[in-house]
Parts: sequence; structure tokens; C-alpha cells
Amino acid sequence: MNGSHFEVFDGNSWLSFSGSSAEVSLSGAAISALDWCHKKMAEETKIKELAAKNVTVADALAKYELAQEQLRVVLALTEEA
Repeated sequence: MNGSHFEVFDGNSWLSFSGSSAEVSLSGAAISALDWCHKKMAEETKIKELAAKNVTVADALAKYELAQEQLRVVLALTEEA
């Protein structure tokens, strides 16, 4: 609020609003990223639930997690070189 005026900074300048309300929204890219995160979380939850009930899935998950860690190590070593 600036006196009786509602203002918002758009990254470059302050804009005044004459109406009684304002709306804030996310970009399309942000919405897509959030959708991907929700899907990824649901997938990971399902896999963990299956791994808790099935030894074969648990073994595959452990191997997958080990492979991910090995990849992170290799990437870190190649980035430093």
C-alpha cells in the first residue's frame, strides 16, 4: 500500500491498481513443473509401497538407487576434470 493506492512491483517498476483486488498467477512453465513434481511424487510413493510388499521390487529399487548414486559420483568426477 502506498497511501490509499495498492501497488505491485513487476520487476522493473511499480504499477498502481485502481480496482479493489489483484490476481497473481504462475507461468505456464511453473505450472508444468508443478504437474511434473506431483506425478513424480505419486510414482515414487507407489514404487516405495510396492517395494515394501514385494522383495523383487525392493531389490530392483535398491539397485536403481545404487546406480543413481554411482552416476552422481561419475558426473561429479567428470565435472571437476
